[in-house]
Amino acid sequence: MPNNQFERPIFNFETYYDEVISVPNEDLPIYVFKNVRINPWAKNTKHYEMPGYWMCLTDGGRQYGHWLKESIGGFVYCQSIFKDLKPFFLETFSGRDNYTFHPMSELIEFAHGKIMEDFGDEKIYMMGNEIHHASFFIENLVIMMDNQRVFFNSEFPFFAEAHCPQVSKALANYFKDYKIDDENLPKKIFMSRKNVSQDMKNSGLYKNQYFKNRYFEPWVEDAIEKAFVDKGYAVVNWSGRPLQDQIRISHNATHLAGIIGTAFHNAIWSQNGTKFYAIRPNTNYLFDWEHDIVKSLEDVTYQNVDPWHCKDYQEMYDFIYSSINDES
Repeated sequence: MPNNQFERPIFNFETYYDEVISVPNEDLPIYVFKNVRINPWAKNTKHYEMPGYWMCLTDGGRQYGHWLKESIGGFVYCQSIFKDLKPFFLETFSGRDNYTFHPMSELIEFAHGKIMEDFGDEKIYMMGNEIHHASFFIENLVIMMDNQRVFFNSEFPFFAEAHCPQVSKALANYFKDYKIDDENLPKKIFMSRKNVSQDMKNSGLYKNQYFKNRYFEPWVEDAIEKAFVDKGYAVVNWSGRPLQDQIRISHNATHLAGIIGTAFHNAIWSQNGTKFYAIRPNTNYLFDWEHDIVKSLEDVTYQNVDPWHCKDYQEMYDFIYSSINDES
């Protein structure tokens, strides 16, 4: 793939490179930019000389799914292709959580620390706009996904991070030491997201075009959750839990249910044979998790439950309750 693959500037910084090549991959292209010079004007201020292969890990906009799949997942997957791939880090939100319902600092500190320990060479860790004031020479810059536009502007292709089961498999393998069998953990889990809707209501985010399809009135979430509780499910809220605990709890569950959303990324840690219920309360947010989950695991059952016709609590409860058909 020649250097003129991209006809317009695609980087968010003053950047030059000799050529860009693509590496064959199952579903998503991997790009390698050769001899990248970022912000050469700042070379006398702060400069990083980076020979070999490097990949940037970000905070994913402080959103769990984007961070887990695009940043952490992209890196550990590309490690299987570029054996000497080294990480460098950029937290655009400077360690501050963007959304109160998704506290990310502890997760990022743990995972980035583990990757640095396992694969790091020189520690290059930047916060906020620091990258704008430093110069870089990167011999080989590896890019798989950058949907949060950290390095690239909108001219760079956007890829659906859910449609890459090979990345989910790489993540499950990399964190396999935390997939610990524990008979004391619940087997049937309902992943609550009430705090998400409540926080969006309190902050006014539910009026935002991006978030409004992810907000549900309390009676909707109450009815769905109660139906699963009455079917023997334990309620789990992932928010604020260490990544190690999320992996362990998900791994031990035989049934995983919840309203569609980023919580389903924890299906990455599930075992073969798990049964999933994905509740989709409206027709505006119908994310296709099935593709990723079914293709990254074996012998799973994935069922979308669409209560679009339900107009009140009782109707919602009755419909959801009747849709749960896994009595043992």
